[in-house]
Amino acid sequence: MLGLNFCYNESVNQLSLSLAAVLLSLSPIFVIFFAAILFKEKITLRKVSCMLLAILGCLLASGILENTTGMKWSAIGILIGILSAFFYALYSVMSKVAMGKGYQALTITFYSLVTLEIVLLPITDWHILKDFVISSPINNSIFMLLNSLCTSVLPYVLYTLSLTHIETGKVSILASGGEPIAAMLLGMLFFSEIPTILSLIGLILTIIALSLLCMPTKDKTNELTTVNKKISI
Repeated sequence: MLGLNFCYNESVNQLSLSLAAVLLSLSPIFVIFFAAILFKEKITLRKVSCMLLAILGCLLASGILENTTGMKWSAIGILIGILSAFFYALYSVMSKVAMGKGYQALTITFYSLVTLEIVLLPITDWHILKDFVISSPINNSIFMLLNSLCTSVLPYVLYTLSLTHIETGKVSILASGGEPIAAMLLGMLFFSEIPTILSLIGLILTIIALSLLCMPTKDKTNELTTVNKKISI
């Protein structure tokens, strides 16, 4: 979690925001590879196809192909962005390992956040934090609380919890593909952002990829049919 947050924020400083987001969306590549080795999850054609389609959708939705002239990038920034995807994948895999040992999603998230807090405490700029709170104690304190809950605690809890019900590779693809959809919808809702044709195409491709990924496989359908027959009997 520390590596993910540090590398992603540093990649945002080194690169344009859209490019950093696209690099982070590459995490399913690492997850599928690790899951195949550690958890014996099958690398199916559907899973790979949905992953590639979702990444393409993220690429189009980010607008990176429409604004190449003013794009900010560097070799070290791209490397750090890829590392953010690697650490994102590592969090998924380690959480799955912990669940295999009997730990609950809330327990994993709690200890991860506490460890992150302990590491960050010595290097936090308390003067900036103090000035921010003093400028508007009630409003800024509420903002910090809601921001931490909505952008850190709840996403990690829900992400970790989903690992108990879905394969690690699928969870990673769903999270990476769902992020640009949410970003575009929230941008339209709160900031009156008008999506371009390419970004809408990317949004549609991402939705198609996630829908195909969530469709039950033939084996799963047969299994559900058998269970329903037993129940009816």
